[in-house]
Amino acid sequence: NNNNNNNKMNEKTTTIQNEAKWKKSAVSVIRKRNIDEQRMLLPILMEEHRIMETIYYNDIVIICGETGSGKSTQVPQFLYENGYSWPESAYPGLIGITEPRRVAAISVSERVGVELDRPHHVSYQIRYDSQVSKDTHVKFMTDGILLREIQHNFLLPQYSAIILDEVKRAIFNHRNHNANTNDTDIVSPLKLLIMSATLRVEDFTQNPKF
Repeated sequence: NNNNNNNKMNEKTTTIQNEAKWKKSAVSVIRKRNIDEQRMLLPILMEEHRIMETIYYNDIVIICGETGSGKSTQVPQFLYENGYSWPESAYPGLIGITEPRRVAAISVSERVGVELDRPHHVSYQIRYDSQVSKDTHVKFMTDGILLREIQHNFLLPQYSAIILDEVKRAIFNHRNHNANTNDTDIVSPLKLLIMSATLRVEDFTQNPKF
């Protein structure tokens, strides 16, 4: 019994220490009052802590939420506020988000910039048009842009996290296929978030490549 109690205490201590490390990188974001009020109406806001805790302990995370839940605009902000993309954090690379359509990549990036009240930190890149600069922390892009970057370097070292919004299998299948090379000894700390309102969770959780 004493051993069991000690093990439980050690596990609890480890969890507290890990959460302290995770929260240490938190970035303070002060939003306008009307923005905060609008965000509080989104269902995804109630899941922020659970989502970030899951991301902390897992390199691949699947987020399923109905259209309108707020996942496209809020999950990138969760990462940003928890230190992702900041040079002094454990995950200094860009936060990359793919959107299936160019219009979505532009409009969602603009919305996130407004909500953070830091438009210079949020950019987009589509074919023939890139707003990315040295100040960019959050980068929205089309699927095609990411596929080209994967072809150049499948480890995607410039990113700390990639969010595949309304994911298409071709993207992560392409990265996994390229990862089956002699370079598999190189481990990328990249976090991969797969978000969808329509695809079945089983399509990913039962995929042997994961």
